[in-house]
Amino acid sequence: MKGLLMQKNGKNTSEPQQTQAAQTSEARLSAILNNMVDGVITIDQNGIIESVNPRVETIFGYSSEELVGKNVNVLMPEPYHSEHDSYLQNYLKTGNAKIIGIGRQVMGRRKDGTEFPIDLAVSEVKLGNQRMFTGLVRDISERVAVERQLQNTLALQQAILDSANYAIISTSPDGIIQTFNAAAERMLGYTEEEVVGKVTPSIFHVPEEVAQRTTFLSEELGESVEKGFETLVAKARRGWVDENEWTYISKDGRRFPVLLSVTSLRNEPGEITGYLGIGTDITERKKIDKIKSEFISTVSHELRTPLTSIRGSLGLIIGGAMGEIPAKAKQLLDIANKNNERLVHLINEILDIEKIEADKMVLDIKPLNMTNLIEHAIEKTKGFAEQFQVNLVFHNEAPRVMVEADHDRFIQVLTNLISNACKFSPQGERVEITSEYIDGWVRVSVADHGEGIPDEFHERIFQKFAQADSSDTRQKGGTGLGLSITKAIVEKQGGLIGFNTEPGVGTIFYLKLPAWQE
Repeated sequence: MKGLLMQKNGKNTSEPQQTQAAQTSEARLSAILNNMVDGVITIDQNGIIESVNPRVETIFGYSSEELVGKNVNVLMPEPYHSEHDSYLQNYLKTGNAKIIGIGRQVMGRRKDGTEFPIDLAVSEVKLGNQRMFTGLVRDISERVAVERQLQNTLALQQAILDSANYAIISTSPDGIIQTFNAAAERMLGYTEEEVVGKVTPSIFHVPEEVAQRTTFLSEELGESVEKGFETLVAKARRGWVDENEWTYISKDGRRFPVLLSVTSLRNEPGEITGYLGIGTDITERKKIDKIKSEFISTVSHELRTPLTSIRGSLGLIIGGAMGEIPAKAKQLLDIANKNNERLVHLINEILDIEKIEADKMVLDIKPLNMTNLIEHAIEKTKGFAEQFQVNLVFHNEAPRVMVEADHDRFIQVLTNLISNACKFSPQGERVEITSEYIDGWVRVSVADHGEGIPDEFHERIFQKFAQADSSDTRQKGGTGLGLSITKAIVEKQGGLIGFNTEPGVGTIFYLKLPAWQE
């Protein structure tokens, strides 16, 4: 019935009310269309534009008056411009859609002739017998430009990674390899396809090395570290850069030394998104080091013989074998004798390093009482401690425990740790030596109350010729070889060595050896 177009809440709605509702609805729809961030175009079945919203005018640079009544292909560059009408007619006849109901990225053309990328989604609308099409258009020029820039950046980064001589491997937080550069392929013999998304870097490592490192880290960090990939990233997970020498195993079974640096990858909130390992093949460096060591060893051997003669001669003169010596002459001879002793000590340390690196250090391993070893080392260093006005205190919590060790080399380890503690202790302080039995291990610690070890020196402390500060070398003496030798001797006897330090409080060096059982 005319005038009664709809019913609402059981009441008849008059024609004026219906008209007002329609006008309100139309105004609302118009407001929505006029404020959309996407362009909206409607065309008839012949491709003629019937309406556009303001966003279309902004995107293409035409006014609505310039577009309405024109073929929509005016907004298309070639080949779309020429092909559009035939495509539309083919769709009307066959229903074969290429864009309609699907949507895709295409190129648009502005009024000034410039072409630009757009996202286009087309839907069909049927009003009675009339067929119409609505297109949603979004200018994606900025997005495409950013994507292209990102692709170029990634391509550049990949080119840099592939040209590097370092094996660069990144992983997910759980250890699965995510990237594997060309140098890693050359070094390890695996292809990127064989490892990315499939394995962890643990497969490149010697299991025994990983197990030993796991034990050491558990002691150093004061908490259990899981053997495997976690061993490789335990320090990186805590925000440190972990640099160590490892042995890599290539796909064909070849073993070679690498210097591996591991860091964590984090997002802006600081959450770990993965890990990055950069490995350098140090085979050639090792060969050069060997040549240098052999040279130094030869020179050292040649020097030791005359120095021994000089030491003996000086000892005889100072001891009065040549008669009474004037006070000033004796003072000069004492200086010469001390410097001669320093040279002999340096040469002995260099020879020790050479033996260790050549795997020629022979150890006489036998069961020994730890208490006796420590007391012997304290007796040997007592005079040295008195020079620095430092008291040596022994806390013996495992008096009868035994270890398997080389007597002389273990005394060398203990005297080195005690001597270092004395050198870096304030006058009047104590150096505390403690032995204790813990879960099948004998732990010996040497604690000083000095300034502690700087953070930046922690990673290098057991390296050859390492000194925290060159001024320390002049003030305290030493070659920087002692701790490197100490670490090698302890590990060669099946033990572990590490340290804890706190600035302004002091440092504790500790070593652990398996307890001997009859």
